[in-house]
Amino acid sequence: IVIRNGKPKEDIFMPAYEDNPNEIASNFQNHKGNFYLPLKKIENRFDRNYYSSVDIIEEKLKGKEVKELSEIAQIIRGKELNREILKSSGKYLVHQLKDKNGKDRFVDEVADEKAILKPNDIVISIFTENNKVHVHSASDKETVITASFAIIRSTENSYINTYLQTKDGQDFFLQQAERLAVGSTRPWLSLSVLSNLVIPILPLSELNFVSEEWLKSASSDKLIQLEKQLKGLISNYEIGSIHLNLTKEIL
Repeated sequence: IVIRNGKPKEDIFMPAYEDNPNEIASNFQNHKGNFYLPLKKIENRFDRNYYSSVDIIEEKLKGKEVKELSEIAQIIRGKELNREILKSSGKYLVHQLKDKNGKDRFVDEVADEKAILKPNDIVISIFTENNKVHVHSASDKETVITASFAIIRSTENSYINTYLQTKDGQDFFLQQAERLAVGSTRPWLSLSVLSNLVIPILPLSELNFVSEEWLKSASSDKLIQLEKQLKGLISNYEIGSIHLNLTKEIL
């Protein structure tokens, strides 16, 4: 915490600490190094990762259509489960919860039915270390999540499911999650942060065109039409852009 007596400066210095206090102090005194942020851009938080990620994300998606996650999906946090109701077998498998012998844990009742996974639900840990995206399948056991996880449940179409099953989609999503997480000991994501993560949107006439369900049932003519549309999009994107890589993966 820096407490300064005097007129506030117009920008804030947010250096990365890498056992370099003398360098940080020198850069602050001489207004060098990176990165400085205008005071007017500082909101209700002071963690460097948040602001550096905003700059990187904005640059990566400049001029492209994006939606916040909350616009295309419902985000549901799991509930704490009383240890007394956990069993070695039961109606619902508890997602990624094991006993001391590495065996799955189960429950017979769930207080909030929203926490029961539906087919195509996407599960993400709210703790960002070693985070992965899990897509729940109709063939999986009936499963419930705990408070350590959140469900991303599509509200309009299957675009978010397709997006988060592509490598580029997962990488970009988890990159945002890691940068926007709070807490130093065990970084975690609040539902409000998850809601604000941005999803690049491909300008397809029907976003359902990229869902796995649609592809399985589509006629040859429809698939050829989609192929032409995707190839046309590819020619419009810059090399290495998230939109280009995502379009190629879907194609």
